[in-house]
Amino acid sequence: MLQETGNVQLAQEISDQKYVSAREQKRKQKQEERTRKKEEKRKKKKESQGIVKRSDRWLGRKVYRAIFLWVLFGCGFAFAVYKNFTGIDRHTVHEKEVVQEVLLDTNALENFASDFLKVYFSWTEETTVEEREKQLGKFLPETLLDYGMDMNRQTEKKLASTVEDVRVWNVKRLGRDYAITAELVYQLVQQPEEEETAQSKKKRVQECYQVVIHAEKKGMKVTRLPVPVNISKFVSYVPKQAVSDPTVEDSLKKEIHLFLKDFFQVYPSLKASEMKYYVKGE
Repeated sequence: MLQETGNVQLAQEISDQKYVSAREQKRKQKQEERTRKKEEKRKKKKESQGIVKRSDRWLGRKVYRAIFLWVLFGCGFAFAVYKNFTGIDRHTVHEKEVVQEVLLDTNALENFASDFLKVYFSWTEETTVEEREKQLGKFLPETLLDYGMDMNRQTEKKLASTVEDVRVWNVKRLGRDYAITAELVYQLVQQPEEEETAQSKKKRVQECYQVVIHAEKKGMKVTRLPVPVNISKFVSYVPKQAVSDPTVEDSLKKEIHLFLKDFFQVYPSLKASEMKYYVKGE
């Protein structure tokens, strides 16, 4: 009887332990379920707020970088294929510039400058403004005509001028224009102001002037009025005199002189066979 009672108690304890373990297991499962739900809820909240793990963000960057590199590779390959079919063979050409000197005929420029200087420096007391303007209008443009007319105002001082000679010394090119330097010889005549019977004063002037002329196929025009310049016409040069060599004897000098005199006398009638007596190596 006692043995049966002990077995019943043991069986009851075992069943109680099983019940407790099952209850504990259910409690743990519920706790794990709650923890998992909290984690899922927290993850969804982060995703909704744009918070991503660092590893996921790095993975996204790598994907975008790979896509960009593949697109770049495709564009480069397409451009290479296009250039392969549309490329043009090019050869480097080396050009050589040859500058040749061209002789310039300055006769027309010199004649034009001489005519202009004669008109510009020649006037009389009876010369009117209209006549002066008509004469200078052939050579000067309208922009310089007013300045050229100032020379006519010298008549108010009862002056007259006559150009005797014009000599061109130099013609220099200045881009599209030409600078011409010429020497003028003209005579200034000053009339007396009070006494009409008094003798007029004459002064002979010799000066050098430079004028700039623009030349085209259609014609020429003066672009700058004459300005006085200085030119050096003469130089102080003394040639060296030949000095005889004192080391040469007088007898040898006489022999050389006689040889040359004899040679130049017979040279016009010498034959090729006779030249060997006078010329070495023939």
